[in-house]
Amino acid sequence: MGTTDEFPTTDQIITEWQELRAANKRLREAARDVIESTDCMPAAEGGRGEAEGGLRRDGGRAMTAPPTSRLILPYEAPNLNDLIRMKAASAYVRGQKSSAKHGKPGRSFDSYTSLKQEWAERVKLHVLEQRVATFPNGAHLSFEIHEKARNRDPDNIVSGAHKLIIDGLVKCGVLPGDGWKGALSLSDCWLVSERPAVIVTLIGPGGGTASHAGAKVPKSRKKAL
Repeated sequence: MGTTDEFPTTDQIITEWQELRAANKRLREAARDVIESTDCMPAAEGGRGEAEGGLRRDGGRAMTAPPTSRLILPYEAPNLNDLIRMKAASAYVRGQKSSAKHGKPGRSFDSYTSLKQEWAERVKLHVLEQRVATFPNGAHLSFEIHEKARNRDPDNIVSGAHKLIIDGLVKCGVLPGDGWKGALSLSDCWLVSERPAVIVTLIGPGGGTASHAGAKVPKSRKKAL
């Protein structure tokens, strides 16, 4: 969500998600071709509930690859400047509510809290739909941010994306927290694309475990966004 108040329709979200999923599939196939062309040994297919992982050879010694998972959010990344303004407005709202107790009118809409809840619901919806793994021991997070143009500063974009998306991942149980034990490291890249999106790659610690949080998403939940 950027500086505009317009939200994409359900049909637009579904169309964008299908196109991003197709693009992501092509990227995975290209990555698989690269892996197969090197001295690597792919993982044996695991049962439902296992994160993507496998074995690789390093000097003849088998090594366990860390669990990985990817989350695609077909939305414009939140902007830190917007969050700061909304946070200030939220403080004003609380002050007005306090004044209302003494006979003065107060406001009831908290835009910052509303935005956090909206992104938490978005993250949860796509975590379930895409069967994103849970990482009880934390994960290294890589953010790939797609922007329609170069109008917004990258530092504002990544800061806003970190805050709302990581909070959403914690709330739906993918990460154990947003502190040092949950976010083991953060990395970012950004590029101009036809459609805005945020792609988050989660990589567990070496030798760690992860399980899928996937479940069937009710149609009513999809229509809500």
